[in-house]
Amino acid sequence: MDHFFFKHRLFPYALSILLILACYSFFSGSNAGASGQTVRILITQDGFDPQVTNIETGTTVVWTNSMPMAVELTTQMGYTLYLPLLKNHYTPRQQFVSDFNQPTDQPNHVMFENWAADVYLAPGESFTHTFTKAGEYPMRLGAYSTKRGTVFVQTVSPVVSTTPDAPAATVPPPTPTNTPVPTARSSPTATQTSAATATPVATSTPTSSPTPRNTGDLIIKLDVDVDTDQDFTFTVNDETLKLDNPAEDDKDGLSSQERFLNLSPTEHTITYAQTSGYVFDKATCISNQPNPTVLQSSLTLFVTLRAAEVIECTFFILHDTDGDRLPDAHETNDGSFSSITQTGTDPNDPDTDKDGLYDGDEVLGTEQGLALASMGANPLRKTIFIEYDWYDDSLENEGTCNNDAQGYHTHRPSATMVAMVESVYAGAPVQNPDGSFGIDIIQDYGQGGLFAGGNLIAKNSTGLITGNVNSSAFRAIKATNFSPERRGYFHYAVMAHQYDSLQNFSSGNAEINGDDLIVSLYNYACNDPFTSQTVVHELGHNLGLLHGGNDRQNYKPNYNSVMNYRFQFAGVDTDCDIYGNGVNGYSTGERIQLNEANLQEGEGVCGLGSSGFDWNTDGDTNDTNVRLDVNLDGAIGILNDHNDWGNLYFLGILFDDDRRGIQNENIRPIAIAYEPPVPSVSLTPSEGAPVPITWPTEIRVAPY
Repeated sequence: MDHFFFKHRLFPYALSILLILACYSFFSGSNAGASGQTVRILITQDGFDPQVTNIETGTTVVWTNSMPMAVELTTQMGYTLYLPLLKNHYTPRQQFVSDFNQPTDQPNHVMFENWAADVYLAPGESFTHTFTKAGEYPMRLGAYSTKRGTVFVQTVSPVVSTTPDAPAATVPPPTPTNTPVPTARSSPTATQTSAATATPVATSTPTSSPTPRNTGDLIIKLDVDVDTDQDFTFTVNDETLKLDNPAEDDKDGLSSQERFLNLSPTEHTITYAQTSGYVFDKATCISNQPNPTVLQSSLTLFVTLRAAEVIECTFFILHDTDGDRLPDAHETNDGSFSSITQTGTDPNDPDTDKDGLYDGDEVLGTEQGLALASMGANPLRKTIFIEYDWYDDSLENEGTCNNDAQGYHTHRPSATMVAMVESVYAGAPVQNPDGSFGIDIIQDYGQGGLFAGGNLIAKNSTGLITGNVNSSAFRAIKATNFSPERRGYFHYAVMAHQYDSLQNFSSGNAEINGDDLIVSLYNYACNDPFTSQTVVHELGHNLGLLHGGNDRQNYKPNYNSVMNYRFQFAGVDTDCDIYGNGVNGYSTGERIQLNEANLQEGEGVCGLGSSGFDWNTDGDTNDTNVRLDVNLDGAIGILNDHNDWGNLYFLGILFDDDRRGIQNENIRPIAIAYEPPVPSVSLTPSEGAPVPITWPTEIRVAPY
């Protein structure tokens, strides 16, 4: 009898004791609950207390909200929505990242069994749930991706009745209940009570099932990278909201925030007003439900709430000392561009490479949507943008142009001509902040893609502009054919047959210190070297160069630049004989000064050691103290070379611009440069290049 009793009555108790001892380590160190017991979890500013709870099946858990604000208690997976970093740099996109990894072998992971929906807990409110199935149950508080907790539920053997033959009683699990506490929507300017000073509210007794919510909550948060008392303005559903980042918040990493509760399930807008000295870096929105709908347009978020959805949007605002739309934290000032968050630019200079284009525009694109970076702009290399529009005409063709079937020839730049211009600036002896040399010239002649601005203006009999770059006729052409978004960024060139009148045979006309130019080579329009040299000449006027470099003394033999009429078509002199050698480019300022009252033939234009030059044409280069008007201006004076490359003026693009305006104290006054008639020159048949030109004495510099 005793043996039978031990075997059939004491063994189950011994086994139970062993099971309890074996599970001791599992329950130690965290909130633990046995079957039939009640375990409490407090919701605080820091999240769940305790964060990990180990219980048995049949245990009831009570969550109590001790914070002074409402929270959403959920077991749904959370999603984070990352918006584009800055407007107009990338195509708008959405990327959803799961905050919880859902194991396929844990069906209870996503939603608590017997839990109908997410639960909205007002301050002091409690929610009760009894777990009947084993598993791992993750929890989170609404949109707070970092406030997570986990309930681990383990199955235990059922308790056996002390009566050997009596079956164990089956008790149905209780229905989850909570006691709702009415809450009102907070005012946009209401100040939230600090959670650190809040007194936990006693747990209420669950008396009813949770009431399904049909409204959503929107949380606006501010994160600023510097300690500041600056107010930052938002507009939320047409209501003005000011958030700040006071010193005490900045030091402990907290951000100012405002909550909008019980909003209707529809689209809501949040607009950030750009603040001087700061820049919007990014917005991150987190939802307590899958696939949130948040769209961005400029600095506005369009947030579509659903029933019981809580979306928290954090605006990350960074300091921008120089106002170029690049945050100081991204301007690494090391002369090396790695990405839009490591630009290598100077945080104290909005135009690091001094090309007239703001660093932010070259990295992010302009505020008007011009994708300068995609076109080739670099904030650490000088960049020039130019658009060509052109005429086709059927005027007399004594040059090298080939007419089409209708007798028209085109003034559209050829790919060869464009490449010639590009090589001139690419080889510039100009050093950039990244240590490289050269200038990038980005030319749009309608080649397609991002370069669709260049276009045919008209196909007519004359190809004539009835005015110069300062005329209403030119302005009308520009208004029709040049996008306003390009004003202040692109130079604008019209390639015409002639301008002013059919009796004007000037090669071009341009603004000095400006952005507009005309190239009018009439019958020589299809000669690529002539056209490229004239483009560089007229663009040089836009870049601040005169026909004498920094003065108006034209035809100087020692000013070795296509800005000089002596070399515009002949090309610069490469062998010190004062005659052009067909090379396109500006002067480096290395030629010696010439005193027309005291010329030294042995020095020529390149100084002692050169081949010299026979100024008085007596057959030798030995004469000294020669007096001669070598630049044909009717005066005897001092002639200087000029370092064109070292003195280019890039701010002319800012002059005629309604959108950007005059932003720099170094803006120069604008003037107009007129070119005289194109000289009659012949071409070398074998090379198609201009031969040396002897300029007639009757040609004089046209007035500016």
